[in-house]
Amino acid sequence: WFICDLAMMLGDYVSVPIFPTAGADTIEYCVTHSESKALIGGKLDDPAATQQVIDAMPELISIALPYDSAPQCQYQFNALIADAVPSEERPQHYD
Repeated sequence: WFICDLAMMLGDYVSVPIFPTAGADTIEYCVTHSESKALIGGKLDDPAATQQVIDAMPELISIALPYDSAPQCQYQFNALIADAVPSEERPQHYD
């Protein structure tokens, strides 16, 4: 998870953490209210709740972290990391 969070900070994105115990209504509210473009699914208490949101929002990019309890997603984290080329660019961050 921390690799994803650091990558989001480097890209000037904002992460919106959701507790692994959250139900489908809470997850959908958080994703919709925050105008999230992607969902990264990790170790979950109820993967079916997250899966329900992913299935209901086909425009949402979904990435599964390597956990048995992760939902079925469009992308697998390990595959994305294996295929990625490290960036030479070092972004300017503002306080």
